[in-house]
Amino acid sequence: MKHNITPCNYSVRNHKSSWLGKAHIISVIPAPLIFFFSTVIALSIIFLIFFGSYTRRINVIGEVITSPKTITLFSTTQGIVTEQYVKPGDFVSRGTRLYKIDSSKISDSGNVSIKSRSSINRQIMLTEKIIAKIEEDKDQTLKNIQQQIDAYLRVISTVENLLRDAQEGLVTMEKYSNSYTKYLHKGLINKDQLANQKSLFYQQQGIYQSVYSQKIQAQLQVEKLKSDMITTSVEFDNRISEYQYQRSELEIKLANIDLNEAMLVTAPYDGLVESLSVTPGQMINTGDSLAQLSPGKDRLYYLVFWLPNNSIPYVKIGDRINIRYDAFPYEKFGQFGGHIISISNVAASYQELKSYSNSPIISNTMTNQSYYKVTAILDENRFIYQGSSMEISSNMRAQTTVFLEKRYLYQWMFTPFYGIKSSLMEQDIGK
Repeated sequence: MKHNITPCNYSVRNHKSSWLGKAHIISVIPAPLIFFFSTVIALSIIFLIFFGSYTRRINVIGEVITSPKTITLFSTTQGIVTEQYVKPGDFVSRGTRLYKIDSSKISDSGNVSIKSRSSINRQIMLTEKIIAKIEEDKDQTLKNIQQQIDAYLRVISTVENLLRDAQEGLVTMEKYSNSYTKYLHKGLINKDQLANQKSLFYQQQGIYQSVYSQKIQAQLQVEKLKSDMITTSVEFDNRISEYQYQRSELEIKLANIDLNEAMLVTAPYDGLVESLSVTPGQMINTGDSLAQLSPGKDRLYYLVFWLPNNSIPYVKIGDRINIRYDAFPYEKFGQFGGHIISISNVAASYQELKSYSNSPIISNTMTNQSYYKVTAILDENRFIYQGSSMEISSNMRAQTTVFLEKRYLYQWMFTPFYGIKSSLMEQDIGK
């Protein structure tokens, strides 16, 4: 017959039972071995605490810069990008075209720039025709004056010949007159004959003076014509200069129309195209970024980051840093190395912090502390990954690990007590 065991019956029966001896739990591992391993572990922990060390570190945000520093080209007008002449990575010379921007305006009557250009071109053509006509008139006028001068010079040459003959005749008549005077004293001739000879002499003298006067008048006329030639040439040149000035003004207006319609963005110096911010067909406004250009062929890459003032005492030039680029996740590409080459002696100003794209102000990580600019040089600016060449570029954002003070572990364990000690000392000083 089965007995039904209820919880109550089981409890009564168990209460009546009792242990008559002691129970021992036998371990599989011997006690000496457990003691040995426990001692080794304890000594290892003590050794680690007293002789092991740890370096405190801080993670900050930085950015890659180049030397010479990359510059950004901005748009000076509003319009649409119609042409792109280069691509990132191209080396360009000064004056090389980068973009073409169309900023023309359309009205009900059509393209304003085209109509204005056509009108100005017509004015320029008309001005050039006027200048050509004035130059033609100038040449013809000067040619006529020169012909008159040549004619007077021929007259002067003829008059000089006549003057030479008249002078010879005058000398002859003077000799005859003197001879007749002697003849009168000798009684060979009478006074009427002498008077007749004197009359012939004075008549020849009048002819000589008349011819000489014609020569003087011809010479004066030549000088006047030469003066007129100079004056006329200057007058024509002044008229030509006026129309040339008008043409220059029209050409400036035409250039301004071309500038307002289609502007070419060119490289200000030789360098490497780091990046292009816009593409053909894109609408841009004044002040928009167009491209970034690194001067020269040889560039050095640096990392700029900002340390708070409580970290500066523990950092010195030559310290190693670890770098993780946002563009190359460290889980796949690992960390990159570098070392510090400069630390600013004064805190960075607000304007300086604002000039960098990844400063504490821009990245919203700024606290109520002063920040110091730190520059580090990279161990490598390019690497190979799965057969492809990867290159660090300017303005690339990076997470930087900076190593600060190094202490033994027991010193780190007692750090709170150092704080208490400092607090007590401050209280004593206050008393």
